[in-house]
Amino acid sequence: ETTAEKIFTPFSQGDGTFSRKYGGSGLGLALSRQIARALGGDVFLKQSALGQGSVFSVTLDGGPSSGSLAAGTLVPRKPRADLI
Repeated sequence: ETTAEKIFTPFSQGDGTFSRKYGGSGLGLALSRQIARALGGDVFLKQSALGQGSVFSVTLDGGPSSGSLAAGTLVPRKPRADLI
């Protein structure tokens, strides 16, 4: 399992050391992905650079009347039955 895949696992973080600079439980990305998938979308790691940060992409199923949001545009996707 790569670090990019591991960060979406509950209670996991890219930096597994005990002396990391930033705390946290390692649940944020796992919960975000579960919510996005429940809404017919997903969360993806687009890019990451050590010491620079990471960029993520979120897609959601906007339903029949999907439209624009302040942060971007909803990308319609088929709901996935395997997430239920």
